[in-house]
Parts: sequence; C-alpha cells; structure tokens
Amino acid sequence: MTFWATLMQSESEMLDIDAKKFNLEEFVKNATWRELLIHLVESNKLDPWDIDISAMVRTYLDLIKKIKIMNLAVPANMILAASILLKLKSNTIPLLEEEAPQEQDQEQEPGAPRQLPEVAQLVTRFRQQVPRKISLSELLDALDKSMKMEQEKATRISFNNRVIDFPIEKEDIDAKIAELYEVIKATADREGMLLFSSLSARYSDPQVLIMNAFVPLLYLAHDRKVTLMQEIFFGDIIITLINDQNAG
Repeated sequence: MTFWATLMQSESEMLDIDAKKFNLEEFVKNATWRELLIHLVESNKLDPWDIDISAMVRTYLDLIKKIKIMNLAVPANMILAASILLKLKSNTIPLLEEEAPQEQDQEQEPGAPRQLPEVAQLVTRFRQQVPRKISLSELLDALDKSMKMEQEKATRISFNNRVIDFPIEKEDIDAKIAELYEVIKATADREGMLLFSSLSARYSDPQVLIMNAFVPLLYLAHDRKVTLMQEIFFGDIIITLINDQNAG
C-alpha cells in the first residue's frame, strides 16, 4: 500500500472524503485540521512526500477564508492550526543575511592630495531560502506537537491565574475595614491623601498586608469612603478620603 493510500485510510476513512463530491459545509461540521490538510493535498494533487510549505499554508488559509465567506462556523482547531502553520512557515523559511557588495578602490592620481576613503554605511541585505519541502506525515506530526504545546501552555496560564480564595469571616473583615479606616484618617495629610506604601510599610508579611490593608482598602473604595488612583502602572496607589474626612 502506498504512503498516500495508507494515510488516507488511517486519517480520513470515517469521513469518506471524495474530492469530486466534496461538500465543504458538511466537511466543516465533522472534520478537523488534520483531515482538512489531507483533503487539500488530495484535491490539489500534491505529492505527499514533497510538500511546499508556503504553497500549503497559502492554500489552507484560502480555504479558511472561503469558509468564513460562506458564513460557516470555522472550528477552533482549524483556526489554531492556521496560526501554527504560519509559525511553522516562518521558522522553515528563515531570512539569511547577505553582505552588501564592497566598492572597488579607485586609483588616485599622482601628486593629488590624499583622500580618505569614505566609510560606507552598513547595509544588510536579506534573501529568502528556497522554501523547504517536507512530507505530509512530517507536517502532520509537527502540527500535532505544536497543538499539544499550545494546549499545555494554556493550561499553565489558567493554573497560574487562578483566583486565590482567602477564607475571611464577616466579623473579621468588618473589624479590619474599620481599623484601616481609622489609620487612614489619622495618617492622611491635610488634603486627606496618603500613599499605599505608607500603609504597607507597617506590614512585613505580604499575606498579612493583603488581608489587613489591601482587601479592606478595596472595601472602603467600594463603600465610597476613599478613592484610589494610580498614575502609572505598578506605581504607588494614592488614597484620598472622601467628603473632606482628613486628619484635620
């Protein structure tokens, strides 16, 4: 059995892909990026052993555009595959630096004042390599690995950004809010302002700082007893008492 026959049997047998009777709408409902690539190779009569990455990516993106024009829902896996294909294309066809040709030295006339040679600007020229061709099997494997890496990355980001639940009793937080409010009124300047850093200096433990200052401060802002302002990202927070409730 040939490479193409084996690949088509293992990947697309269940979809019964026929290029002559191809129904894009039905295909999109059931197929994945893998079956789509196989269909493109078959319908365009490409050599599965020798695929031009640039041509393959262009054909794939054209079909995705066609699906969108038909107002069909493009499966997320096909969209992700399109993004990965573009990355694979850019990694497969690197730009190589090519030095600019140097000008030949001109002969100087006898007796003429010596002229210093001009320093030519550094010019970097680029040329593209001939697009690398790979087999369909290699392309599918590369895409499959990249898809798994993207999924693992998304899982790590989701885990790292999980919300930390601090178990706080209502009586506890009410007392902390009242305590912090009194501290703010006592330490604010004549304009009723102070910096959050002046409050954080009271706490050496970051978790205690969050529990005793930051969280109660958010409640105070929510209750409109103070306003919070940050002029620059990651800069200090300016706390302002509302209704002129300053230190006096």
